[in-house]
Amino acid sequence: GASRTKQRKSFERLKDDVRAEVRDLVEKHGGNLKRTFERVDESGRGQISRSQFRRVLSDLRMTLRSSDINDLFDAFDSDGNGRLDYREFMDIAGVPVVKERKTVNGFQKLKDHVQDEIRRFVDRNRGNLKQLFADMDRDGSGRITREELRRGLRELNVELSSAEIYDLVDAFDADNDGRIDYNEFMEIGGLAPGRRTRAPEAKDLKETVQAALRKLSGRHGAGLKRMFADLDRDGSGRITREEFRRGLRDLNISLSSASIYDLVEAFDKDGDGRIDYREFMEIAGIAGIAGVAARKSPRVSGIHRLKENVQDVLRRLADRHGGGLKQVFADLDRDGSGSITREEFRRGLRELDMD
Repeated sequence: GASRTKQRKSFERLKDDVRAEVRDLVEKHGGNLKRTFERVDESGRGQISRSQFRRVLSDLRMTLRSSDINDLFDAFDSDGNGRLDYREFMDIAGVPVVKERKTVNGFQKLKDHVQDEIRRFVDRNRGNLKQLFADMDRDGSGRITREELRRGLRELNVELSSAEIYDLVDAFDADNDGRIDYNEFMEIGGLAPGRRTRAPEAKDLKETVQAALRKLSGRHGAGLKRMFADLDRDGSGRITREEFRRGLRDLNISLSSASIYDLVEAFDKDGDGRIDYREFMEIAGIAGIAGVAARKSPRVSGIHRLKENVQDVLRRLADRHGGGLKQVFADLDRDGSGSITREEFRRGLRELDMD
C-alpha cells in the first residue's frame, strides 16, 4: 500500500539523482557522451559491469548502500544481461536512444582498410585467420573486446580512434554483446562465415590430452575433481581457454592458441566458450561415471546437513540485517558483479565461522 508507494517514489528520486550526476559528468568531458562512456568502461569491453558502476557512483561522491546500487543497476540494465552497454548508458544520461548515423563513405573506407590488412596477414600466414583471432583474444574468452581489437589492429599497422573502433564493433556485432566472436571476426575480415574446419591433427590432439589427464588422474588417485579445481584458477566452476592453456602447459603439452580453440570447441557442449566439470570429464574420457557415483555416495546425507546449516546461518544473518537477504548477498558479492563466485562464497562462510 502506502509504504510501497513511498518506497517507489524514493527510488525514482534516487534514479533522478544518478541521472543528474551522470549528465554533469558528461559535461565535464566536453559534452561527449561516447568519450565519457569509454572512460567509465575501463576494460574496453563496451559494457559497464556492476563493480565499474559502483566505482562511478563512488567517484561522483554518492554514498549508497550496496543493495541500492544493485537495484539501480538492475533498473538501468534494460536487457537484464548484468552489464550496461552504450545504449543503456545513453538512457541514464537522458539522451534519446537513436542509432547514430555513420558517414557511409568514411565508414566504407575504414572497413575496406581493415579488411585489406587482415587479408594480407592471412595470406602471409597460410590462411590462418583463427590464429589471428586467438592472438587478439588475449584473455582467451572466445570474444574480442574493443580494447583487444584496437591492440590487435595496431599490431597490423592499423591505427584507429576510439570512435572508429566503436563504429566497427557496432557494425559487425550481430548479437549486440559489445564484443566480437569468431564468426563476426570472419565478417570483419570479409570472409563469409561457413563451416568451421578442424585442424587435421585434432583427433591426435584430443587423444594426447586425454592420455595426459588420465595419467595425472591416476597419479592423484581418483583426483579428477581436484585436477579440475587446480585448472579452474579463479574458482568460477568453469575453465577458460587461458586457464586450460596454462594447465596443459604445466603438463608439458604446449598448444597453439588455435589448437586450444579447436579443443575447447569440440567439448564445449553449451557453447559458452568455457569447460565445466561434466565437459572436463568427457575430455578426460570418463564422462558420466563420476556423476553416477556421486548420486549413490553415502556423503549425500552429509551434504544435505551442510546445506541446512548454511541456510540456517543465512536466514539468521538476513534477519539481523536491515537490508534483509539482498544486503547479505551484496556483502558476499565483493566485486559487485551480481553473482557470487566460489571464492567469495568461501570467504563469506569463513567470516561466519563455517570453515
